[in-house]
Parts: sequence; structure tokens; C-alpha cells
Amino acid sequence: MQVVVHGQDMCRPLGVKRDLPKSHLVPVANTVKVDVYRFGTKKRIAGLRLTASDMDWTYGIGPEVTGPLEALVMMMAGRAVALDDLSEVADGIYYSRYPLPLVDADVINFLKQAALKSPLRRARFCAHLSPDAEQHDMLIASHRGTYVAPHRHFNKSETFVLLEGAAEIILFDETGAVEKTIKLGTPASGRPFFYRMPPRQFHSLSIESELVVFLENTKGPFSLDDREHASWAPGYKDIENGKAFIAAILQKAHSG
Repeated sequence: MQVVVHGQDMCRPLGVKRDLPKSHLVPVANTVKVDVYRFGTKKRIAGLRLTASDMDWTYGIGPEVTGPLEALVMMMAGRAVALDDLSEVADGIYYSRYPLPLVDADVINFLKQAALKSPLRRARFCAHLSPDAEQHDMLIASHRGTYVAPHRHFNKSETFVLLEGAAEIILFDETGAVEKTIKLGTPASGRPFFYRMPPRQFHSLSIESELVVFLENTKGPFSLDDREHASWAPGYKDIENGKAFIAAILQKAHSG
């Protein structure tokens, strides 16, 4: 057990990929799954059913968590998502093979750097396993240069929790008239840091600080048919005109 878990602890920061024999993983998984003192696994996985996707191994009762057995072992041992576990499926969109991802500051710092390099100036880690998942949970870093085109969802609400930085939410009516603007910040700022956006509400986000980091949650599966970009605003790819559009709206709102 120590060789497998701590061996991966050493290999991951160095970017070394190690193929672990399946004959070794099964006895390690069977040992780790009942651990109480070293890793605290028994409490961590209580109420879950773990099922390996690459071999015949399962344990527990409850909602099913699936993934490669090596990923399950490292998750049971309380290891966070390693950067080399992330795969970029589209520009600035990253997934992990971990069925129960544990995220630390390294992932946040990685997303910040990825946002600076992305043409859209944002990057996200998707904690759900695929776009078809019933629940979507995302950790997102966005640069001040991001343009969030005014849009709405027809049948889905979304929640937002600001972890770092400062921003301003803009609510629009059907015609594009501004209904309200709300400044957001971290809990320590004294500003609101959490909201739940109802379906069919046009909205946008303007970023005040150089970068913001936030959590966003919504129902899946992902479908372009559930989203409408406002016809009265620049499209999401028209970044420069979009930023000018939002700046003009805020200037007018603040001066009024």
C-alpha cells in the first residue's frame, strides 16, 4: 500500500507516469478501503459505492462512483487531483479522470495561468465526469479581459460562489434594458458572494479585479438548446465589442 500511494505521491509532482500492475492494485484497494487511521478512508467513502471501470472491483453501498482503480485508490487515500490528471477537452476546459475529485490550490493556480493564455481569457475545471452528467460542478478562473455575453438558460438555474476577486453581475430584461447591477466580492469583502440565477433571466458578469475564481453549479446534461445569447448584444466571440458594450452599460448604470 505504501509503495503504491506514496510512489504516486512522488511521481506526480515530477510528471512521471507509472503503470501499476492490476495484480498490485486490487490488494491495495482492499486494504485502503477499510483504513481508519492512516488515510481516514472509511469515513471518506461512507455511503458510496465504488466501482472500478477497468477491472472487476467494487465496494460499498450507495450512490455509485466509478473510475479506474488507481484513481479510486488515490481518492480513497485523500489525494487531491494532480495536474497531470487533467485533460483539456476544448480551449480552457479541463476534466479529471477522478470520480471524486479533491482540488487544492495547485489546480486554482493552474487555472489562473490557463485563463491568461486562453483567447476567451477564462479556464474551468469540470468536476463532473462528462458533459452528459446530470449535475455540473465547475471551478472557473476568469481574467478581467473576459467577455461574458448576455445570455439566459430556459430550463436551468445556476449557482455562483465567488472565491477570489471582485465582479459585478448585470441583469437585463427581454429588450436589453438593465434591470439591476450588483457588485460581488469574497465573504470578507462585505459584498454578496453567492447567488442563484433563475431560468430565463438574461445576465452577464463584469470582472473588476485582474482575476476572479468562482464555483458554478447547474443541472446537466450540457445542451446548447437550453441557452440563448441575447440578440441585442455582441456575440460571445466578439470580445472587444462585447467588452465595450458592457463598459458602456456599467458607466451609464453607475452615473445614474
